[in-house]
Order: sequence, then C-alpha cells, then structure tokens
Amino acid sequence: MEATSESKKLEHIVQGCVQHKNRSQKQLYKLFYGFGYGICNKYASSKEETEEMVHNGFLRIFKNIDTYDVKRSFKTWTRRIYINSAIDYYRKYGQYNSAIITDEPDYNDLKSDEDVLSKMTVKEIMRLIKQLSPAYRVAINLYVVEGFNHREIAAMLKISEGTSKSNLSKARQKLKQLIKDNYLIRDV
Repeated sequence: MEATSESKKLEHIVQGCVQHKNRSQKQLYKLFYGFGYGICNKYASSKEETEEMVHNGFLRIFKNIDTYDVKRSFKTWTRRIYINSAIDYYRKYGQYNSAIITDEPDYNDLKSDEDVLSKMTVKEIMRLIKQLSPAYRVAINLYVVEGFNHREIAAMLKISEGTSKSNLSKARQKLKQLIKDNYLIRDV
C-alpha cells in the first residue's frame, strides 16, 4: 500500500511538471537530486562537473517530461537522461574525444587483484576510477557499472565498437596500475 501511495504522489508531481508548475518541479528536484547526483558523480572528476551534469539532466527532464510513458519506471527514464547528460558534458567540452585512444604501457596483470578488490571499499574504488581519463571513466561506468554492451556504448558515444572495447581494456589496465600504485601491490 505504501508503494502505491508513493507512486500516486510521483504521478501527481510528474503531471504538475507536465503543466510547468514550479511547485511540482521543485518537488521533483528534491526527490531526484540525490539519485541524479549519484549517477553523474560516477562520470565526473569533480563536484562542480557532477552538479553541472545533474542540472543539465534536470533541464532535459523538465523539457521532455511530456514524453515520459507513465507505464514505465520513472527512475529508469531519468537514469538514462542523467547518463546522457554526463556523456554530452564530455562532448560539449571536448574532454571525451581528446582522450579516446592513447597508448598506455602494457601493465602486468595483478596476481592477487580479486583479493585486493575484496578488501577495498566502494568509496576507494570510486576514488581510483575518478583518476582515470574521461574516456576511460566513461568506458568503465557504461560497461561495468551500468551494464551496457559495446554496441550500445558505441552508438551512445558515436564511436566504433572497437574503440569502445579498446577504451574498456585500457581503462582496466590503468585501474589495475592505480590499484598497484595506491596499495603497494607487487607482482608475485
């Protein structure tokens, strides 16, 4: 019964947003700011970038809310908007394209990477991911965290599937090196 009450409340807020009611827009903003921040923060390298991505996401939500299909999950719909907002942020500022393919040294595989990862907190892993270049950070997040396949990623980013695969591979190598560097791991 609680979920029905919550969904009715959200439905009422969404209808108010469709009618461009400021009060409804403020309510939606309060309800979904944290959700959007959590998604965009995975793609950003700073708090300022995250906030800009979230605000751009809300602008899109408010502009396109009349296209939302009430039969579908509102969270899923907004999630996709926030991801696209993050991708477009890098396109707009040229940070993604400038870092798409770079030559990285060939690092040795971690012999005990699973053991090390099991001891790291999510916060520590996210801190290391934030140190990756924008292209690598987007690759890791879209593929590993969000679960998109290379074909979908290539379409979203307007790159080839091969570039998507290459970026993910290099992102993983760089992440392994960051783990080695930050946690003093030596190959055995």
